[in-house]
Amino acid sequence: MSPATGRSVLERHGGAAALAGLVQAAATVHAIAHGRPVDATHKAALIRAIFTTNPDSLDDIFPTLAPYREGLRMAATMLSSPAGAAVEPLKYSLLLLDLEKRLRARPALVQQIGQGIDHLAQREPHWDDSGGSSGDDSGGNSGHKEVPEHVYRELSELYQQTVSTLSRRVQVTGDVSQLRRDDVAAEVRALLLAGIRFAWLWRQLGGRRWHLVLRRSNIRRALAELDQYAAAIPLH
Repeated sequence: MSPATGRSVLERHGGAAALAGLVQAAATVHAIAHGRPVDATHKAALIRAIFTTNPDSLDDIFPTLAPYREGLRMAATMLSSPAGAAVEPLKYSLLLLDLEKRLRARPALVQQIGQGIDHLAQREPHWDDSGGSSGDDSGGNSGHKEVPEHVYRELSELYQQTVSTLSRRVQVTGDVSQLRRDDVAAEVRALLLAGIRFAWLWRQLGGRRWHLVLRRSNIRRALAELDQYAAAIPLH
């Protein structure tokens, strides 16, 4: 299978990939809140998407799908059997879709988020300049550098200044001793912001909440095809 073929799969199923990114962010928040280890390069892939604000193509956001294989599979499970899906990641995913909708109604907040991201990117242009270069059956190392702690912290502050001012919030539950740690709280907020970024992308690509019910079979097939290509070959 050629890289060009892999890219065409991503272009056809970009909405499903965005949905997988959203679910991956929610699942990562859930894992961190409960003190479970998460691959640092998978977290970096999610955070990197926040900074990809003007992509030329979906390849810029998904240089490889390897870090998103958990999201691809979990999203398929949620669409196949919501009752059998992990409750908290499902709840977070739906809340993030709602927050994205509320943000769209607040252009000043959207502008503030964009300016904050641009400001941070200008000061830290090289924290993740390696891109993605590998994909395998396990969804292994994506080639992303580990996210510096201060990047998490500043994204967390941006989240608090903007998303946290909305009338609805994501209440993250988990290990209280973990959630009380400043570094964990910062990671959680930054990853929630990543989830909103993927929710925004999903809508940009034509995704609507009712699609999750009326078009779930089509979305499941797209997720399965993306997972198959992620296992077979990197997209670059």
